Amino acid sequence: MSVQALCADRSHDPSPALLRDSYAATVRFCCGFRHLQAAPAPPPNEATVYMPRYAQVAEACTFAALAEGYRAALQDGAAGTDEDLLGAVRRLADLVAADLATARQNYIRYLSSELGWWLERLQWVLDQAGAGLEAGGARAAAR
Repeated sequence: MSVQALCADRSHDPSPALLRDSYAATVRFCCGFRHLQAAPAPPPNEATVYMPRYAQVAEACTFAALAEGYRAALQDGAAGTDEDLLGAVRRLADLVAADLATARQNYIRYLSSELGWWLERLQWVLDQAGAGLEAGGARAAAR
């Protein structure tokens, strides 16, 4: 899988229905993901909100924001040299690993699963780039 293919792969993105859910406009991002730029909404009023659905929407919105950031980081790295691309993939793998640890610490199963998927793909890109470096074609292997 190349960096472009990883950026284009939407198979693990949250359901568009969840992202357009009535709770999505007021959702609070899941705890611990401090690098998300969007400000979290105030805590939901548990007396008027169906919490299981709200939690599902919160996870979906959190993952959508994380995935958008991951894709942007990869695209920024792909615009530079081979070293820039590999550096971006390595930094992103570290960030995803930290996000995965946060999700596991907070018992967020959906995010743990999806972040694990991202980490596996990034590791594969790094492994292929390492093989490409040995053969003299890092960008070809990473792309």
